[in-house]
This record gives sequence, C-alpha cells and structure tokens, in this order.
Amino acid sequence: MDYQTLLFSLFNAPLFATFLLGMFTTWATPTAGFWGLLAGVVAAIAHNIAVRGHIIGYGSDLLASFYGAAYGFGISLATIALISTFTRRKSIEDLAGVTYFTCEKESDVITAGIWILAGCIVAACIALNFVFR
Repeated sequence: MDYQTLLFSLFNAPLFATFLLGMFTTWATPTAGFWGLLAGVVAAIAHNIAVRGHIIGYGSDLLASFYGAAYGFGISLATIALISTFTRRKSIEDLAGVTYFTCEKESDVITAGIWILAGCIVAACIALNFVFR
C-alpha cells in the first residue's frame, strides 16, 4: 500500500493540478501545462529523495507521501500560473467545448442534481469521520 501511495503522490497529484487548471480555466496554456506537470513531478521526486536520504523526517511513509503530493500539487499549480502569464493563450473560440466555462450549460435541473449529489458526498464524508473516530 505504501508503494501505491508513493506512486500516486509522485505522479497523480501534479497531474490532478494540471487537469484542474486545464479543465476549469481559460487562461492556462498548453506549454504551461507541460512544464507545470514536469515541475510538479520533479518536485515530488526531489521530496521523496530527501525523505529517503533522511534529510527530511516524517513519522511514517504515508505522511511523507502526503507531503510529497502536496508539494507536487502546489509546485505544479504555481508553475502553470507563472508560465501562463508569459505564453500566448488560446482564443475562446479554440477552447469551445473544451473547458467547463466554454461548454454549453446544462439545464438547471441537472446542475441542481450535481450540487445535491456533491452535498450528500460531503455529508457522508463528515459522518464517516465521526463513525470511525
């Protein structure tokens, strides 16, 4: 399980940051996405090397993976935001149907259903925290 958590912290956290900015913003550029993903993975790997070399110490491997994922995610977000300010963005016409804000909007019934489902999931997570305390 620790190995799977390590792999997710190294690769999935920066990929998730890239995915979020790519899908939910119109200002993130493809060049910034590539370099942000690369920088996030490199930061997470560097953190893992520091942990394995006993430069940084944590109570468990799981905690080390958590912090590695946080660093990879944050570095990826920051790099994408920084590089996007210096590279040319795609026009809104080129992004039609690609990002959330350039898609045709669903009906109000579907949107309300999504928010209700999200609220139920959050409530279930909170309830499970009290049950498995």
